[in-house]
Amino acid sequence: MLKDSISSNKNDNNVVLIDYGYAARFEDKNGKHITQHEIEDFRGNVLFASVSQLEFQSNSRKSDLLSICYLLIFMLNDLEMPLQPIDGENDDLSDTFAAQIKYKKGTSFSKMIRQLDQYHGSSLGK
Repeated sequence: MLKDSISSNKNDNNVVLIDYGYAARFEDKNGKHITQHEIEDFRGNVLFASVSQLEFQSNSRKSDLLSICYLLIFMLNDLEMPLQPIDGENDDLSDTFAAQIKYKKGTSFSKMIRQLDQYHGSSLGK
């Protein structure tokens, strides 16, 4: 999921998904579940990607749900995420992927929210 795929209006509290360009089928023509497989190119946003996506595995329903959770945390925290790369800070994309994989494997969603609460002084995790 890309953050450019989201449209929101603070006046009516609606969030709208506006781009399904990376959508993929999860069943084949016979209704059988498509198994996860390795892919050549990463598609999406590193901040919202699941660990399996960062490890170049095809999208799944699970990875889509995890991406939505990361996106919600991002939206609820003033458009910031842990390990959010700062423009120009790190030109080596493999380091960014490795840092995100390490962080996401070792951090539950509730811990991530608590960390952001401490940083911003908010109360999302309460």
